[in-house]
Parts: sequence; structure tokens; C-alpha cells
Amino acid sequence: MKPLLFKVFVTSAAFGALFGAYFLYVGIAHDSQGEFVTESGQFDILYCIEIFGAWFVVGSILGVVACFAVNMVIKLFRRSN
Repeated sequence: MKPLLFKVFVTSAAFGALFGAYFLYVGIAHDSQGEFVTESGQFDILYCIEIFGAWFVVGSILGVVACFAVNMVIKLFRRSN
């Protein structure tokens, strides 16, 4: 059971990182209100980390749910055969 939990953790962390990076990219690319830029014209790194972190958590939770759902479906098909 432990190798499965490790695989789920790694997969969901990778999914969360991709999720966070994608939505951070979308936010920076479509920054019409200047939320990612400070008054001096530099990127607001702390705000970028907040956005990435929030979407990382959401993506990781979705990754865990998806991994366990796929695992349950695989177990159901193995039992029926």
C-alpha cells in the first residue's frame, strides 16, 4: 500500500505544479489590470507565489482524487475478470 501512496503523492504534486504553472502563465499573459507588476514596474514575486501556491493546492487535490478514482476503476475491472 505504501508504494501506491507514494505514486499518488508524486503524481498529484506534479499535476499541481503543472496546474499552478499554467494558471500563473495565464495570469501574467493576460495581466490587463497590472496585478502582477509593482508600482516600480517590476514583477511582484510574492503575488506570483501566492497565485502559484493556490493553484498548486487545487491541482494537487484534484490529482489525488483523480488517482484514487482511476485506482478504484482498475480494481473494479480486475475483480470482474
